[in-house]
Amino acid sequence: MSPSKVSTISFTEFYNIIDGKQRGAKAQHHGINPATSEELWGVPIGGQQDVDDAVASAQKAFEKYRFTSLEKRKELLQKFCDAYMSHADEMIELMCKETGKPRQFAEIEVKGVAGFFAHHLALELPEERVEDDEKVLTTRFTPLGVVGAICPW
Repeated sequence: MSPSKVSTISFTEFYNIIDGKQRGAKAQHHGINPATSEELWGVPIGGQQDVDDAVASAQKAFEKYRFTSLEKRKELLQKFCDAYMSHADEMIELMCKETGKPRQFAEIEVKGVAGFFAHHLALELPEERVEDDEKVLTTRFTPLGVVGAICPW
């Protein structure tokens, strides 16, 4: 992500990102700040076409990404972490509004994400090789491809 794209993030106007492009929706969800009962910004509710388009885009991206070295993937993950952390204050404010959490708890949660990144950046994925007179068995970690997740948040 280029710095110019990162600097244009809005924390009151939301889109789904599909194939690198912002996509809104007619159907919107408005959360409620539990601390103030204030209605929050609209968030687009994606439909089946959005899911289909996102999966197709991800599958297309995977065709190139699957050949990306572990070191390059770590480099990209670090860049994502840096971009995320550059917006930590906005993320903390967003979390406070969405969840009603006191700022100190939202800060722990938002800034704790850097630890998750650090853990994954430190992982090594060694290749194992077992040989005998008849065969060679090699075990390696490879990207699996597109996956889906249903998340409560």
